[in-house]
Amino acid sequence: MEENTTNNKNNKVLIIILVILIFLVGGLGFYLGGVFHKTEEIIIDDNNNSSKKEENNKQEENNKETNAEEETTSSKETFTIISQKDTSKLSSGDQVKLSSEEFYVVSSDDTNTILLAKYNLYVGNVIKEVEIDGIAESWDAPFKYIKTITKDDSKYGLQSSDAKGYIGKEIEAVGVVGFSGDTYWLKNGKLKSNYKANNVYDSSLSKTAMDTTDNHLEVKNKKYTIAYFVEEYVNKLKTLTDSSVKGRLLLVSELKKLGCKVTLEEQGGRCDDAPDWLFTSSYWLGSYAGGSDRIGYFIANIEYKANEVHNPDEEEDETNIYFEGDYFDARYFGVRPVIIVKTIDIK
Repeated sequence: MEENTTNNKNNKVLIIILVILIFLVGGLGFYLGGVFHKTEEIIIDDNNNSSKKEENNKQEENNKETNAEEETTSSKETFTIISQKDTSKLSSGDQVKLSSEEFYVVSSDDTNTILLAKYNLYVGNVIKEVEIDGIAESWDAPFKYIKTITKDDSKYGLQSSDAKGYIGKEIEAVGVVGFSGDTYWLKNGKLKSNYKANNVYDSSLSKTAMDTTDNHLEVKNKKYTIAYFVEEYVNKLKTLTDSSVKGRLLLVSELKKLGCKVTLEEQGGRCDDAPDWLFTSSYWLGSYAGGSDRIGYFIANIEYKANEVHNPDEEEDETNIYFEGDYFDARYFGVRPVIIVKTIDIK
């Protein structure tokens, strides 16, 4: 009897211990489950926060890039009108500028406007024709080389009021260049089919810098053309504006429309009725003059106003402007670009 009672007591104790263990294990499991759940939430929150931070960082970078693009876009300049005779349209002689560069309107229509640089470009060489008594006549004897304008000069490649080309004896001819090192527009003495006498300027021939002979007065390298300087200038303008810009040289046909009476066969003409702003420097034109015994040598050009030749045989004192220039001669003429822009881009 006593043994049964003892066994019952032992069984009850075991049951109580088992129940306690069950409660303990359940409680521990519940606790651990909560801890794991919280840890999972923390990990998820950290991942979410990390993703949000990454998104925010990306958004900030995008905003910075957008702002940088907007600043770059807003820094671009437009062609603006300086002076205009008729406010309803652009016409010959009106003035336009882009940043520091100024231009005269040669002609304009609803689509394109043709502009002539106000000044020659600051490129090429600087020489001087000097007066020397008693010296034997020679092609190069009276000329003195001063310097070559390099890309290190802050004014290089842009317009400069100093760059007038040849304007008279004992005055430095600033910015003089040759037209080319070869008659690339001719084959067997005849004009190539891809050129016209009115325009032999070729923008594709613009990769070779000018190189002159030891006296610096004529072009030495055959592949050079004046397009080297013109296209270089056009590319500078393209960095300033979003407007379309093309370049070339002024044409004899445009001189005629502006009032010159010109014949290429005679390599010259009279320009008394043409505007004075055409003759503020000596510069190359883009037209082939031809019509001489040395066919192919002469490229049209304009001389500075002070170099006008007056014909004493005429009853009236008329101005003769000559368009004779040996293509390789680097003593007299500079680069005065023409650029073509969309009329709608001029504000």
